[in-house]
Amino acid sequence: MYTDYEKVCIFQPHRISRLKDLKSEFESSFKNADKVILFPIYTAGEKIKLGFSYFDFAKQIIKKSKVELLMVNDKYQLAKYIKHNIYGNKIVIGMGAGSISSWMREMPKFL
Repeated sequence: MYTDYEKVCIFQPHRISRLKDLKSEFESSFKNADKVILFPIYTAGEKIKLGFSYFDFAKQIIKKSKVELLMVNDKYQLAKYIKHNIYGNKIVIGMGAGSISSWMREMPKFL
């Protein structure tokens, strides 16, 4: 479905422990996307160590899911990117269970 549309996933991993446990699955989860915009982890108060480089995690998403990837730090960087790059036939999907939900709802006011 929507074969003529570019699929953009905005992903904010939720919880360090979940990302550690499911790292390999996350790396391969974006095969149906064209682009992934990756946010820092929403820690949900966890104080544990990730145990691997977040930058290397991003590189593995590119390798295993065959996507373009952009790392952003906050909703303002996301808004700037969307304002200048999201037009035409694109489907944008916000994924995560942290602050990404409110950021996606706020996005129209930044554009």
